[in-house]
Amino acid sequence: HSLKMPPKTLGIPRNRVNWDLGPDYEIIRQIGAGSYGIVCEARHIPTGEKVAVKQMSRIFDDLVDCKRLLREICILKHLEHTNVVKIRTIISPKNLDNFNELYVVMEHA
Repeated sequence: HSLKMPPKTLGIPRNRVNWDLGPDYEIIRQIGAGSYGIVCEARHIPTGEKVAVKQMSRIFDDLVDCKRLLREICILKHLEHTNVVKIRTIISPKNLDNFNELYVVMEHA
């Protein structure tokens, strides 16, 4: 007897796509979720380029996680390799004195 495994599905909360990306980006669909954020496919309206946007929420709630997120951004910003997605930009928070989430715009793989 062989066991049949159920097909893998992404546990993506479909109702969480109300992000504040500003006027330059349009969310198309959610494409992934992980321990440090949710990723959506989006379109950069001025150029029409398809990008991936990662929302990192509650970034200051845990010091260790905050340092990991900073490390991830720093490493991705400097890496130049065909197998690593490049960061296009980080959308500036509207209020720099009081924010708890970041939106990282990356190339769409």
